Amino acid sequence: MKRYSESHRLYSELYSRIRHTVKDVVKQINKCTYSIPSESSPKIVYIINTEMSICLYKIGYSRYFCKHQIWIHENLKVQLPNLLFITFIERISFRYIN
Repeated sequence: MKRYSESHRLYSELYSRIRHTVKDVVKQINKCTYSIPSESSPKIVYIINTEMSICLYKIGYSRYFCKHQIWIHENLKVQLPNLLFITFIERISFRYIN
């Protein structure tokens, strides 16, 4: 249970850094690719590939989940391969997939 709590805490912390991004500024490029502008520098745009779990943000590029991937997960309900399962339903769903 501790691992779940730590994952949830990290997820919440990262999401709090980007929660003000609105859906209107996020663009779907193709089936698994999205663009999200930086909140601090709107001229900078990050590309997220949900199939490969990559974001052009410095953390997401090394396949760690980043705040941009969490935004996609939270607001568009897209599951990324490298994102920890946060909700009970996701944990149960994953159990049946494997």
